[in-house]
Parts: sequence; structure tokens; C-alpha cells
Amino acid sequence: MIRDDLIRYYGKLPEAKQVKQVYDIKNRIYYYNLPCAFDIETTNINDDPKNRMAFPYHMQLMIKDVFITCRTIEQLGQVFSEIQQHYGLDGKHRLIMYVHNLSFEFQYIRCYFHFCDCMSKSQRQVFKVFFDQFGIEMRDSCVLSGMSLEKTAENLTWPEHSSIRKLKGDLDYKLIRFPSTRLTDAERKYCFNDVKIICCYIEEQIDMYDGKITNIPLTNTGRVRREVRKHCFHKEPDEMTGKKFCPYKRMIRRLTLEPLEYGYLKGAFLGGYTHANAMYSTKLLKDVHSIDFTSSYPTVMMSEQYPMSKGAWIDNLNITSYADFVKFLTDRRLAVVDVELWDIETKPEVPDDYLSDSRARAKQDVEQNNGRIHKASYVNVLLTNIDLEMVVKSYSYTSIKINSGWFYYKDYLPREIIECVLEFYEKKTTLKGVKGQEAEYLLKKGMLNSLYGMCVTDVCKDEENCTFENGWSPKSSEGREDVLIDEYNKNPNRFLFYAWGVFITAYARRNLFTGIMSMGKDYVYCDTDSIKFLNMDAHKAYIEDYNRNIIRKCTECLNSHGLDPAMLAPKNQKGVEKPIGIWDYEGKYDYFKTLGCKRYLTYKDGEFDLTCAGLPTKAGLNALLADGTDIQGVFSRFNQDFDVPVGDADKLGRLYRDTSFEYSGVDKDGNYDRITYRSCCVLFDIGFKVNFSDLYQLYIDNHVGVVDAL
Repeated sequence: MIRDDLIRYYGKLPEAKQVKQVYDIKNRIYYYNLPCAFDIETTNINDDPKNRMAFPYHMQLMIKDVFITCRTIEQLGQVFSEIQQHYGLDGKHRLIMYVHNLSFEFQYIRCYFHFCDCMSKSQRQVFKVFFDQFGIEMRDSCVLSGMSLEKTAENLTWPEHSSIRKLKGDLDYKLIRFPSTRLTDAERKYCFNDVKIICCYIEEQIDMYDGKITNIPLTNTGRVRREVRKHCFHKEPDEMTGKKFCPYKRMIRRLTLEPLEYGYLKGAFLGGYTHANAMYSTKLLKDVHSIDFTSSYPTVMMSEQYPMSKGAWIDNLNITSYADFVKFLTDRRLAVVDVELWDIETKPEVPDDYLSDSRARAKQDVEQNNGRIHKASYVNVLLTNIDLEMVVKSYSYTSIKINSGWFYYKDYLPREIIECVLEFYEKKTTLKGVKGQEAEYLLKKGMLNSLYGMCVTDVCKDEENCTFENGWSPKSSEGREDVLIDEYNKNPNRFLFYAWGVFITAYARRNLFTGIMSMGKDYVYCDTDSIKFLNMDAHKAYIEDYNRNIIRKCTECLNSHGLDPAMLAPKNQKGVEKPIGIWDYEGKYDYFKTLGCKRYLTYKDGEFDLTCAGLPTKAGLNALLADGTDIQGVFSRFNQDFDVPVGDADKLGRLYRDTSFEYSGVDKDGNYDRITYRSCCVLFDIGFKVNFSDLYQLYIDNHVGVVDAL
């Protein structure tokens, strides 16, 4: 009988001399060009909610095709030491080991093995760390793929990887297992597959990035950032001297930020607009139609103009009418301004509220519609001129004052950026469903979706540092803005301007709101780039007019850059043109019901579908269908009191524990054991309940009648 409480190597490690080493010129480090993965299985003890604890009982690694297992943290240290000795690892010769959701595994090993160079998005969100004790660098494959382990497996593209899948149900996480607990063959297979998936994924990534593991970016957004930067920084010969130079760098060096300017831009920045028409919230509707923009953010990057000059600060504007502001602005400029409004209220004919309550700098007597300002006696807010235009169109007010702002001359984004948008969209369209092009399709699709994200990376974000000696310690950006912005301005690798991202979302919100205002009382729900509405025939003219206009605007952009407008409508595999930016009809729901933002239930073609923020779709549908599939009954259960109990919601809470603990008890087989551990991340089941606020219900009660009277 095989003992499984020992270190086991299922195969022989590739010899160091037989493995290619890749040199990272920037950091002056050699990396072994091997796909490697690491994973931990843990037992969670949740008997006492005030004293939750967890500990590892099985750890698995894979180096290329060699599967390695161990059961204790001491054994893991021994394995790491053996790997270090085998490959001669140190600070300048490293092995990269990928972990899916590195923050989880890191919490279990950070108090045992010395590390440095810990990189994190925020506290507990580690995506890279170097264990200098062993010469092993861990990176997060989850932030690289942007997908769960299950989805990562489903999106493997090599034929030899097609059978590798995340196993389900073979490892009951609620059972107690110690490092001494014997595992079944099915449980060991589960552990094997988890690291095998990661290794297969990294193997494909190495191949995709010219056969070098050092070329793989740290994050998914890093992919598009690297690709676009490379395209932007091409060099051209100078007409006078013949020497090569980068015209893009000359341009971007002029687009710098000031600390006050950055505060204005950040204050005016908002994401996508997602809301429900209160008139229809909680009501069951029939025959609801759906349209969505084809690549909303990439489209406005082409169709609109952006800040292309250094910002100019103008104080003491004291402009008291919107018409005067428009004259002052002219059609050549954009602005981010400090605005005060008195006695504002959404106009009766406008079916939703534009301003976000949370972004107001000051406010009085606010009547809120699920996070949006419907009415207020006073509001002070930072707005782009695009948002200010929509505020004026959708609200009535007694007076307005524009105090100060930053002003920019506008123009289309650089040709290099536009070319990247067009290339990514063309590849996404033409490669979809093409056999043998799965990897390239997924890459370009991901890049297209990430274009906007790279433009709004926070310049002055707080940092969370973690050291072996002191644990986690926050490092606020407050008081360091001048230094951080100066570093941003002088960064030789910078190819973006933060102001662009602020206006990308402003234009996208405006485009969406044109649909909301046009549809009036037929508007039901919207989410960033889509609208659900009634009476399709009544709104065909708006949709057709919008589509013609957006193609016209994109065409003007391409003409200005000397690009072929035919690139706006590549053909798919079937030879059908797919124009970018237009309203695309998604179909009709037989029944539709919303409870507010990110919460709606649909019935179409005999199938229910659920979107409910914070609740997995399958668990939510199981709960709604548990008492029968009658359409009226299912929709009636989706209400303000809808909840899914602990154990059925398929949701896990997470508790990070940084203090030592001891646990003793019996495992799943009835064998007694005891363990002590220094730190852990406890997973525990939680339930779900619709968070339907009293304020929102009060708003619905007070205003639905008013809207009905339109």
C-alpha cells in the first residue's frame, strides 16, 4: 500500500542542463523556461464563528509533466529546497511557479518561508512574490487569464489539452482532513488536475509569447498594454537628419498632469451607467426587447475627440448659465469643471436619474433613487462637459454656477491607438469560430475588452505592502501625490494620458442615455452598454438613426487618419459584415422582471435566466425553481424578500487569520490528530439576500404613480 503522508515525486525533474534559461534584460535575472504550478488543499473549521480556522492537508506542485505531492508545511519547505538545489536557484536564477488565486496560497506559506518583492493590487490581493529563501518566484495565473480555473481549462486551445478539465464533486471541502488523512484515488486525481490545468495554460502562454516565459505579462491588462505600447513606440526617420525618432513619444511627453488637475479628473471619473426604471422595478413585464452596443468603449475611442493638449487651469469662472459656458468652451475644447446646482429635479419626461449620489462633493435635501439623485436643493459636483450637457438635458434647476475647471484642446486619439482598436476588433470578428485560431481569437478579444481599462489605471493609488517580518502595512498615497504624478509624467514607458479614460466613459454614458431618453416610458433597464425596453416598433427609427450617426462619426475619425473606413465593418466567418459601435438587437424576452441594478430574471424560449449580483446564476435558479417551474410562481418568488440560505447559495465567505492556532479532532475516517498553524484563510458558506433598501422602496412608492401619469 502506497503511503501518501510522504513527499512523492511522480516522475523525474527535467535536468537543469536540458532546460532553457531565458534572460530578463530589464531585471537582469535568468528564468528557467518551464511551466510550473503550485496549489494547496485545506480543511476549514467553522464550528465556532468567533474562532474560525483552517490548515493545509495536501500540497501539490507540477514542474512540466512531473507531479509532486506533500502533506505538511515542513515537507513543502523540503520540496522547495530540493528544487532549489536541483536547478541552482538564487536571486539571479529563478523558477516561476504559477498559482491560481495566489493570495489564498500565500496566506498559508507567508509566515514560514522568507519572501520579498511582494506585489499586490490591494491588501490580500497578491499577484507576484519572490521567495528568496528558495529562488522561487510565484505569480498569479488567475489575474493573467482573467478567468476561474474551470473557465481557464475550458479555454485551453491545444488539441492535446482538450481533455483537461477542472474536476467537480470529487473533493468535499466540508470534510475534515489532516495531513495524516489518507486520500482516495479520486481525491488525488482532483489535486492532479488543478495543477495540470495551470501547467497546460502556461505552456500555451510560453508558446504564444515567442517561447519565452519572461515575455508573459503579469496581468491580463498587461497584455494589451504591452501590445499597444509596442505599436505606439515605433520609430520613423527624421526628414532633416535621417535619424530615427519616435513621434508618439514627442506627443505624449506634452500631455502631463498637475496634482490639482488629477484631483479634478479623478473626481469626475465614473464607470458605466447601470440602473432600472423605478416605474417597472419589482413588476413582471411581457415582451421586453434588448439591444446592446457592439464594443461600446472601443467605439467611442474612435468616434469622439479627447484631450490632446496640456490642461489649462482657469479659476474664478463664475459662469451662471449653461449657454454662457458653452460659448466660453467653444467647439474646440473639452473641460472638467466644478459645478454647483440649486433646486435640481429630474425632468418628468426623463425616465431615469443621471447623477450619482456618491460622487457629489456636497449636497442638501437629496431624494435618492437607488443611488442616483432624483431631486436635491443643492449639489456640488465635478463633471466633464459631456456629463454636464446630459445633466442640463435631464434635470430642471433654478440656478447653476460653474466655478473653475481644467480645459483641453480636443482632437482624435493618435492614429496608433485607433489602429490597435481596429486590429483587435477585426481579429475578434474574423477569428471567432475558426478552427486552429482559438488562441489568437481569445487573445485579441481580451485585448479589445481591456483597451479601456488600461486608460484609467489610477495614477495615485494607495499601496499595501507585505513583508515577512511585519506582515501587511498600508501605504497611503495621501501627501505623496506630487511625487507620484511627477513619476507618472516622467515615465519613459508612458504611452497613455489619464484624461482620455475619464472621457471614454463620459462619452459612453452619454450614448447610452440618448437611448434612455428617446425611449421614455418604454425604457425598463440598462447596464453600461445595453438597454431593455418595450414596444420595439416605436423605437426602430431612433436605433437606425443612431447607427447611421455612429458609423458616420467613426468614418470621419478614420478619414482624418488616412485609414480605410471599410475596417469598421469586418466580416465574420460566414461573410456577414459586423459594424462596430451600432445598436445590435439581442432579441425579445417573453417575460422580464428587475429588482434594480444587476438584478433581473428573464424567461425566453422556454428557459429561465438570472442575473443577480453576488449570487451564482445556477444557485439562484435552483432556489427559484425549487417549488415548481410555473412562470408566474417563479417570478413571484423573485421579489424584495428573495434569499438563498447558507449551503444553497454556493457562496463562500473569506476570513484571513494572522495569528497562530491549534486544532485537534477526528478526520473524515474517524482518526484523531492535532495540528498547529501560524496563519490561514478560512472559507465558509454564506447565504444571499436581496439588498432592497427602504429608501429605494420609498422612492418607488412615492414616484411610480407620478411616472404612470405621463
